Amino acid sequence: MSDQNPFAVGEHASGGHYADADPNQDPALRQLIQLLTETRSWVRLFGILMLIGGAFMLLAVAMGGGAARMGVMGVIYLPFAFLYIYPAM
Repeated sequence: MSDQNPFAVGEHASGGHYADADPNQDPALRQLIQLLTETRSWVRLFGILMLIGGAFMLLAVAMGGGAARMGVMGVIYLPFAFLYIYPAM
């Protein structure tokens, strides 16, 4: 088994060069690695959008006077803002 990580950032992240490196590798695995490396830019985009959305949710709670003044909406927004921010990191 190879020591290379097909999901690491590097030379293979842009075009999936690692997938073509081993001729004995299963063709389905090569295609899977190729497809996963192509989704990298979309994953980064959605991560950034989640950070922006979480920041807006925290801003809404802060501008509304906190969770106590906003009532139920503040209680809902605050935990969901942190649920958005954590996976986006």
